Amino acid sequence: MSTMTEWIVAIIVSAASPERAATEDAFPGWSETVAERKGRYASIARDVEELVFDEKTRPVFGGPHGRARTAALLLAVAYHESGFMKDVDIGPCYRGKSGQSTRCDSGKSACLMQIRIADGKTPEGYTREDLFQDRKKCFRAGLRLLRSSLGMCKHLPLKHRLAAYASGSCDKGLPGSEVLMSLAEKFVVVSKIPGKDPQFIRHEKKTE
Repeated sequence: MSTMTEWIVAIIVSAASPERAATEDAFPGWSETVAERKGRYASIARDVEELVFDEKTRPVFGGPHGRARTAALLLAVAYHESGFMKDVDIGPCYRGKSGQSTRCDSGKSACLMQIRIADGKTPEGYTREDLFQDRKKCFRAGLRLLRSSLGMCKHLPLKHRLAAYASGSCDKGLPGSEVLMSLAEKFVVVSKIPGKDPQFIRHEKKTE
């Protein structure tokens, strides 16, 4: 496991302790042991790292820790939206014995980032099944939505630039944006970023 993957795992564990698996009342068919949850967290961390630290991925933040901070923001949104719960991660979301549960927007949203998709497709061409089967697709679609909100609301203070993501409008969702931005900053404080982004280091060497 890479240093960055370990850092991402530490963030997830700090937000949703795997030990809760032994005490929480899991939805029928979605129980998991502490060890299973730890393994799933490690898998989530690897997927986040592979996407965010891919040279082809444009991070939402710049600077020496831009990609790490982008990863922290994705994790903040994922935790806020899903709590890293197994059914939301793997799918389909638990719909209750009657099939009428409002969980995951009554089944219209998918994956850890809770992409609202219903029976359609994302602009990337992903279906609901795609988002559940491939976390990187889930995070990629979520990253696009975050980047769109940051661009639409760039006239606002940074803490409010996810207002469009939270509400669909830069005029609304200010409290929701603050919650997400604050949680992302908390993550990088609780689990200190392990050094500069590799891409930033390579850029520094080229300019020496």
